[in-house]
Amino acid sequence: MNHAPVQPDEAHAAVEDWLSCPGIVMLDTGAKVRGGRALPQQAIIVGVVQKKPRAALTPLDFPVPPSVEVEILRPDGTIVTTTVPTDVVETGEIHPMSLSSRERPCPGGFRIQPQARERWHGLVYLLSLGTLGVTTTFRNQRCLLTNCHVVGDLAMAPGYAVYQPSWSRRRPQREGNAIGVCDGTVRILTYGSPTVEKPIRNQYDFAWAVVDDVNLTSHRVQGIYNEQGALPIERDPLRGNAVTWIGATTGLRQQTVIASVKTMAKWPRAGGWAYWEKLICINGDPLAPAVMQHGDSGAALLRRRVDAQGVERFAVVGLCSASSANGAYIYATRIPDENLADGPQKMRFLPPDPP
Repeated sequence: MNHAPVQPDEAHAAVEDWLSCPGIVMLDTGAKVRGGRALPQQAIIVGVVQKKPRAALTPLDFPVPPSVEVEILRPDGTIVTTTVPTDVVETGEIHPMSLSSRERPCPGGFRIQPQARERWHGLVYLLSLGTLGVTTTFRNQRCLLTNCHVVGDLAMAPGYAVYQPSWSRRRPQREGNAIGVCDGTVRILTYGSPTVEKPIRNQYDFAWAVVDDVNLTSHRVQGIYNEQGALPIERDPLRGNAVTWIGATTGLRQQTVIASVKTMAKWPRAGGWAYWEKLICINGDPLAPAVMQHGDSGAALLRRRVDAQGVERFAVVGLCSASSANGAYIYATRIPDENLADGPQKMRFLPPDPP
């Protein structure tokens, strides 16, 4: 078998029909990657919605062969056949849309917004916007999870509507965009000074909304998790765990490892200062730093592992809540226990606790 250099057009012609196969969403040529390193060998890159071991393939799946024979036209007019390897990469579904758009059922990673507040003279203002972290099981109910400061902050919670993608003054659009009501939060303690000597430190920036209607949200997390089942919650991540996430503003799947699970920090909040402990600290490779922008708050931090069959498995370990101004660090807060005992950060339920 000849091994003449193959041109992209020639390789594409050999496999272009593969795009008609369910699960295959992209074809290209480029360097084959193994163990995270690019090899000098050129390959046909096959993007699939989800990588599966051969034993898990169904009759609707196309088993991508390890290599393809490609016919090459030489300058002298002769045709030779060469073998080109394939490289299967998981891309998830490709969406020609922004994560700020309307999506039903809405997966994790998309924009959500709390109900706007009306002021005197008919003026309105929006308190915040953020990211739907994940829809999973919490307190034995099907709930969307996000930050308290996204949909449950101060007087906004609980009991105010959660919109996807946005609130509108037009009643038909407003009602059509509502996907739930903030059913509960945790209280976040703040102080009027950044120099408090022994503050009570927060651990959770968390709110939830019950979403029973499967047509409104899904268990999927955009570009990361495409299965139908609810992701499990893990409350004790470890330093060095591989994690991944996607925020509505950044719109990119990012992944790195946990740098610390015991970070203490403080940041301004609601005219005061919130002090924190047991934060999950993540930062990216210096050559590809992690990024968090305004509106990414609430993104689910998913612990990533690959099982013995080569299948990615995920669990929710936290919610991205803040980042340093220079972008060097991102901080995620944990998911509270479903029966969080009374304490400084006691749960607040719908209807709100009496004052």
